[in-house]
Amino acid sequence: MSKSVLIDLSALTELYCGLGQVALSYGRYFEKNYRKANSAYSLTLLVPDEMIGKFGNEVSYLSSSRKLTRKFQFLLPKFDVWHSIHQSTRFKPQHSETKYILTIHDLNYLYEKKGLNRLSKHWKLQQKINRADEIVCISKFAKAEVEEHTKLKVY
Repeated sequence: MSKSVLIDLSALTELYCGLGQVALSYGRYFEKNYRKANSAYSLTLLVPDEMIGKFGNEVSYLSSSRKLTRKFQFLLPKFDVWHSIHQSTRFKPQHSETKYILTIHDLNYLYEKKGLNRLSKHWKLQQKINRADEIVCISKFAKAEVEEHTKLKVY
């Protein structure tokens, strides 16, 4: 039985910003390279409604636009692996058995926000870090920032 993998591409709602372009690149990559028949995993993309089907028929799709999905995430199917391609996503795996990969791009909020807004963003990120089984940083600088400003699990 193959593993089930979800890639959170909900950032596609903002195609004209950096994270939207990253999500679009992921989708295009899977469209060109992923084939169900040759894969050890089944792939599902979490995308806005208008992007369902845009990356071919080899992948499955879940809507990130529907209020039901956003408000009642516990109703989402269980996946073996869940990859959030950026730290600002509002989605996260609900099942403790799901392996969670979190990609962190930056901690810009530390320099751009103040007061409760900054604390809130930091607390939310720390909760995601606490839940994550693996953390990927997009650069050595981002990694250093994460190591300096958050509490990471030590194995």
